[in-house]
Amino acid sequence: MSFRLPPDEGGHEVMKKVVILGGGLAGLSAGHHLAEHEPAVIERESAIGGLCRSFTQDGFTFDCTGHLIHLKNAYTKELIARILPDAFHAHERLAAIYSKSTTTPYPFQANTYGLPPQVIKECVVGFVESMHVNGNGEPKNFHDWVLLTFGSGIAKHFMLPYNEKFWKQDLRAITARRVAASIVFPRPWQNRSSGCTRTRLWNTSIQSRNMSG
Repeated sequence: MSFRLPPDEGGHEVMKKVVILGGGLAGLSAGHHLAEHEPAVIERESAIGGLCRSFTQDGFTFDCTGHLIHLKNAYTKELIARILPDAFHAHERLAAIYSKSTTTPYPFQANTYGLPPQVIKECVVGFVESMHVNGNGEPKNFHDWVLLTFGSGIAKHFMLPYNEKFWKQDLRAITARRVAASIVFPRPWQNRSSGCTRTRLWNTSIQSRNMSG
């Protein structure tokens, strides 16, 4: 099967077996990996790049969105380094959260030390309780996934209000699979330092549980 496209600049008929709609990162990647088929990438804007585009107006450069790409796959890292060797700069995350009149390291669900005792209690107890809840099948949305995965304390004090502000929509309208894979899933442990017991929630790996499609 072939697709008939508008004539080229010379007025010649253009037929393509592969047509990719959208010249964002996904579309450009698809075009790169299907290069042997000479695909046509169709983009409605005047420039490719999707939300990773920048444009200049009145001497100022504006980004369509934050140009941050979280890369974990070794092949993807190698591909970008090979195709765009000078276009990316690596950054080490150094983020903190200010809440309850104190500052804690990011992510919240992995760093409860320093929060008010009652908040720590609600977060830890809620998380431990969530580990023993089987639930009835997979959660229907991101809101329910947060409660099932982290418990009522972490959900109340951070995960729900933060993500509602971040996504700017009802979390019940978002599927868990869309975002859960990148969220740290903690496990409880205690670190005794200088005679003090620090109750923290931490896991060095990123895990996800009960993600719905």
